[in-house]
Amino acid sequence: FKQAGLSSASAATALVGIILIIMTLLTVWLIDRVGRRTLLLLGIGSMMLFHLCLSIGFCFQEGYYSDRSEGVITAPGIVAVISSLLIVVGFAVGPG
Repeated sequence: FKQAGLSSASAATALVGIILIIMTLLTVWLIDRVGRRTLLLLGIGSMMLFHLCLSIGFCFQEGYYSDRSEGVITAPGIVAVISSLLIVVGFAVGPG
């Protein structure tokens, strides 16, 4: 998270934990209504998509913002942070 431009990595880690707990509880509620296979495919598919977005975000950040000062939040950094949070959502819905 620090490489993406966030100053407080511990707050970002706490946010990841909160999202994981909330989405896991939501998945427990959804599993009987939607089915395990559907949730697994949805989770894995979204994880693949957001891993691609995360990679693109870091590629642009390293390529175009390599001379920036530490702690400055950039658009590729925001894409990387949001993508990593959505990867956690996909994991909680699917394999988690």
